[in-house]
Order: sequence, then C-alpha cells, then structure tokens
Amino acid sequence: LSSEQSKALSKSRRISNPGCYPTGFIALTRPLVDAGIIPVGTPLTCNAISGYSGGGKALMEIFEGDDHEPWGAYGYGL
Repeated sequence: LSSEQSKALSKSRRISNPGCYPTGFIALTRPLVDAGIIPVGTPLTCNAISGYSGGGKALMEIFEGDDHEPWGAYGYGL
C-alpha cells in the first residue's frame, strides 16, 4: 500500500476486500503506472476465467457430475 492509502484506511469506518482478481490486477499494473510505463488514466481490462475450487465441495461435485453447464456462475446468494 502507498502511504496515502494506509492513512486513508486508518481513518475509514468501512473497508472492503475487492477479491483476488482485482487485487492481482492492481498489484501487477500499479508499479507499471508508477514507473510511467503505463500512462495514468489508460483504460485497461483483464479478461479472466477461474476454476471451480472457489465454490467449495458442493460446486465441485456438481461440476464433476454428468449434468452441469459448461459455464456457470456461483455466489449469487452471498
């Protein structure tokens, strides 16, 4: 974290965790922006597909069974 971010977090009432994809993307691109390799404000995208382990044992059983979608989403009830 930058010192500005640390200060802002210490004064915050609520802090959220953005998850592994955005955290990883920011961790890889922020140093490039700071070094001037990627200009500030450059629109970037990250297309990614995950495995099924994040859905737990129940989702793994569905995925490994015979009756499942080739692509699906999970976590809507969170």
